[in-house]
Amino acid sequence: MAGGFDKRRAADVHDPLYARALVLGDGRRHIAFLQLDVIDVMKEDAGRIRAEVERRVGIPAPHVLVAATHTHSGPAVRTGHGLERDEAYCSWMCLRAADAVAMAFRRLRPAQIGWGKGSLAGVSFCRRYLLQDGTVRMNPSPEEIVAPTARSSSPCWSTGQRAKSTTGTPLRLNPTAAMPGPGASPRRSPAR
Repeated sequence: MAGGFDKRRAADVHDPLYARALVLGDGRRHIAFLQLDVIDVMKEDAGRIRAEVERRVGIPAPHVLVAATHTHSGPAVRTGHGLERDEAYCSWMCLRAADAVAMAFRRLRPAQIGWGKGSLAGVSFCRRYLLQDGTVRMNPSPEEIVAPTARSSSPCWSTGQRAKSTTGTPLRLNPTAAMPGPGASPRRSPAR
């Protein structure tokens, strides 16, 4: 499974993984938002997905946004951290991702879209640390750390899109992952 620093193999399925799609259009042009439950999406996979979406439903490849939820408990979609990319899964994922966009395209109906953001303290934390040599790095060893680069009390920000029918029925909520927000300011220890 991706997202760790050691090899991990799944023994069973705890939660399903999803490909979530939202297609918007004005009657002439369309755009698609696609969110996959994987740690990240490699450039070649995003290209395969976009090409397949364009072939199936005609949405131009540059009008398809492909994003990952950054789950740390999913398949190996890249090589690194002791993992080999699972090519069979990646091929299957690209086709299922295009299926999700094609399904959303077929189900298009009049709707209203909204965008928003919010914050919630204590949900996540910043893993970037100021080191003794003055550089900043993620996940260093404890003896290298001078201070976190963001206050632990900094709120985490999340953005998302919401679609509802013209009668107000919710159709889709597409949130992003939380991250330290713009209010997170660098924090340095006093000079020694």
